[in-house]
Amino acid sequence: MLSLSQKINLIFPDAKQMVDFVARDDSDGKGEYIAEWNLDAPQPTIEELEAAWAEYQANPPAQPLTDAQRIANLMLQSAEKDAQIKTLEQKDSENLMQLADKEIRLKMVESQNANIMLKLALNGIK
Repeated sequence: MLSLSQKINLIFPDAKQMVDFVARDDSDGKGEYIAEWNLDAPQPTIEELEAAWAEYQANPPAQPLTDAQRIANLMLQSAEKDAQIKTLEQKDSENLMQLADKEIRLKMVESQNANIMLKLALNGIK
């Protein structure tokens, strides 16, 4: 359970206890209350502070990543990029093989055409 001061800081994160407000508990069984309010904003009611606490519990702020988590994320991203590069390299290799195969076929067709032209020249074109 948060103190009254902590609940105030949920709504006013920059507010300082003993400067911007004074939260007090007189130990009379009535609990904490706002004894002084020095902010320009309206003083929140206990209900508003409790609602802010309930909202905070229902939707806590995201915790920043630790250095280890950031490193793990970077390593994962690097591994994913490496996998993409390998896939592209494999596709490039396959494309180069297909291109080389087509160039060989073209040379064979050109050679066959040259042989046909030679036969025609030797036999005379009829």
